Amino acid sequence: MYRPEAVKPILDADMPFYRPNGENDFEAILRATRDDENGELLGYGARRWSPTGGARVTIRDAAGNEQVFFVSNPAEAPHWAAERAADLEAYTGHSPEIEIVYPR
Repeated sequence: MYRPEAVKPILDADMPFYRPNGENDFEAILRATRDDENGELLGYGARRWSPTGGARVTIRDAAGNEQVFFVSNPAEAPHWAAERAADLEAYTGHSPEIEIVYPR
């Protein structure tokens, strides 16, 4: 299941990439997922798990255990890190630690 109001603007923003053959929303999401290029659709700010030049984001709990890891566009990494940290804090009630490693 997906939220069309959240995904459609992303799909429509880059038609040649997401809809090269005029795919509908579901077909475009399916192709991006099969091709391992759905990170942007999932809210990580980067299409692929390890894009060239991506910032690595790690979020740890109070004990230092890794809870979340993803790769994001460097300019968007702080935003997405804060979003995911807020999700974790809402779930656990504890403030997590965010580490962002930017590409050299």
